[in-house]
Amino acid sequence: MVIDVSVDLPGEAYLPRRYVPDMRLKIDLYRRMARVTGAAELGELRAEMIDRFGPPPEEVLRLLSQAELRILAQGWQIRNIHLEDRYLVFGYLSRPRIDQLAGQLKGKLRVVDARARI
Repeated sequence: MVIDVSVDLPGEAYLPRRYVPDMRLKIDLYRRMARVTGAAELGELRAEMIDRFGPPPEEVLRLLSQAELRILAQGWQIRNIHLEDRYLVFGYLSRPRIDQLAGQLKGKLRVVDARARI
């Protein structure tokens, strides 16, 4: 199952003109990044970008980090990620998968929803 994950976190995450000046190439990179489905594929894209354009600026690093987060979220059946107050909030599709993730994180993830007791 492919899940379209929405990541809405603070900070600028984009390909600035000073890094990728050609608009068509920039659009192609955005499309490729959106289609990446695995860490190895993302690593190859990152290496290609560094080879072609040099060390990425902070905005590009953030964009790549968000792509990595999106890939990980798909595996856990998380459909959206955003910041609320000072908490990272996940919208998830599968309670058993999110409970499994919470168990692996040993108390660092608290599941609060309509079925949870607060």
